[in-house]
Amino acid sequence: MGRVPEFVHEARCGRATFESIGTEGPPSDVPADRTKEAGMYERVVVYTYSEDKDELEAKAREGALPIVTGTPGYISYAVMFNDDKVVSVSQWASEAHAKEADSALIDWVKANTTMEVEQRFMGDLAWLERASR
Repeated sequence: MGRVPEFVHEARCGRATFESIGTEGPPSDVPADRTKEAGMYERVVVYTYSEDKDELEAKAREGALPIVTGTPGYISYAVMFNDDKVVSVSQWASEAHAKEADSALIDWVKANTTMEVEQRFMGDLAWLERASR
């Protein structure tokens, strides 16, 4: 695999369903200076799959979600389905946290699903704009 881009500029997913799983904000073990937009580390993986979407989603909620939420530095996790693609987006307190989760998730995906990595992006966020609450 070649050099991984530092961030994704734009993603177009047509008729996508989107499910967000995450916390109201960074977990308490994330230092305050890491909660600023540019201090977060992003992991985005685009997979293809050939199994039933609903079965895959249930399997992932049961197997992949505990890996993500149980990894230190976890901030947020979202999954989007679009035709034969799955997009996994997660935010982490650091590169080390993201890489720890990435390794465990890739192993889980290979052992439990038909998903194949099509593209993978990991890097510091250049910025993240949030709506005020």
